[in-house]
Amino acid sequence: NATELRAEYAHTDGSPMRGQTGTGAKGKAWLVEAEHHSKDYDLLAYARQQDGSFGVGQLNASESATRKIGVDARARLSKAVSLGALAWQEDQLGRGVRRRAAAGEFQVRDAQKSATVGLIFAQDELSDGTTNRSTLLKFSGSQKLSKKLIVDAGAELPIDAQDASADFPTRYTLGARY
Repeated sequence: NATELRAEYAHTDGSPMRGQTGTGAKGKAWLVEAEHHSKDYDLLAYARQQDGSFGVGQLNASESATRKIGVDARARLSKAVSLGALAWQEDQLGRGVRRRAAAGEFQVRDAQKSATVGLIFAQDELSDGTTNRSTLLKFSGSQKLSKKLIVDAGAELPIDAQDASADFPTRYTLGARY
C-alpha cells in the first residue's frame, strides 16, 4: 500500500527584464492531490487551478483559466475483473462555463482480450445559459491477434438522444496496434 500527498504552487511574473519588452502578465497556479494505491484499489483525488495569465506561453491552452476538482478510482475485484469510476467539475474562470462529468465502467481482461461496458454523463453549462448534456453507453473490446498485433473497437451511444456535450458526442472507434 502506498499513499502520496502532493501540493504545488507557482507564480508567474511576466515583468520584462531591463532592456526587453513584455506583457507584464502575472498569474498563479496550484495543485493539491491525494493518491493511494493498494492491491485491491487505486484512488486519486485532486483539485487544481491555473490562472489565464499563468505561464510564459508553454502550457496547454485548454487548461488556461480553469479550476478542476475530481476523483478517479479503480477497484480490482479479481485478477481479470475491475470496476472504474471518475467524476469531476471543471470551471472556466471568468467565462461563466462549467462542466460536470462522471463515468463508470466494468472491465474484464486477460492476456489476449478485454471487454468494457460503462456509462458516461457530461453536462456543460454555457455562458449564454444553455445546458448541453450527454448520457452515453460505452462498449469496447480488444483482441490480441499475434505477438504484436492488437485490434480494438468501441462505441459510445446516446441514451435518449443525449449527446450534446461538445467533448462527449456519439462515437465509434476501430483501431489496430502493431
